[in-house]
Amino acid sequence: MLFVEKERSESIIEQLGLLKIRGRVFGQNGETLSGGEKQRISLDRFLLKSNFDFFVLDEPFTAMDAILEAECTALLSQKISRKPGMIITHKIHLAETLASKIVYISNGRVEASGSAKELVAGCASYRSLRDTYFANVLKDSDRVAPT
Repeated sequence: MLFVEKERSESIIEQLGLLKIRGRVFGQNGETLSGGEKQRISLDRFLLKSNFDFFVLDEPFTAMDAILEAECTALLSQKISRKPGMIITHKIHLAETLASKIVYISNGRVEASGSAKELVAGCASYRSLRDTYFANVLKDSDRVAPT
């Protein structure tokens, strides 16, 4: 590994809070790791890639606490800016933060697509789901204005 790559790798490992697991025996299939640690390792592997044409991330932060999720969201946002890909998530705030276009699927059908602002304005079921999500999941101070 080149010095620059090693330095970048160490930086990402530190930013993801993975230094504390260095040297630990992970066991078969990572049995000694928490779900959040496994997700951060997967995210680390993704963030280290520099040459990709398309990406798919499926529920990338499900097992993370809110603080770690916010930190990882910021890292991911920098990495995927202007890159084509797909993020599958039930967390509306993540979709609205990370995606320029959202495809809203309800009952197995594409119900609407567009920016968050377009969906809020033009899709009553998305707007209702979003309002319920933010009312129940995030406090008012954490709400994200649709972009």
